[in-house]
Amino acid sequence: IYNIQSNLGALHLRVNDAASGETVRERTYTQHSHLVQYRLDDVPLGTYVILAGTDFNNDGNLCDPGEICGAYPVRSVPEPVEFTGVAQELNIELALMPGK
Repeated sequence: IYNIQSNLGALHLRVNDAASGETVRERTYTQHSHLVQYRLDDVPLGTYVILAGTDFNNDGNLCDPGEICGAYPVRSVPEPVEFTGVAQELNIELALMPGK
């Protein structure tokens, strides 16, 4: 029996304005396991695209080749989420982006 553990390093959660693409809120988590609950507070009312991922090369971009990436509802087809002031529970699955 093998006990395999992994550490993704820092995982970033970003809330981007759906119209402009501008980052409205971002939080970086360094302590996490394979199943994690994240929370962002003080998000203004609006419509957003939710992204999560790593930035191994520290270039400020999430989801580069070889990085871990996810978006709501799915990475390949993110859809805007309207925040009306009521907390929402959203599931974001993470996957490894193909390398170059």
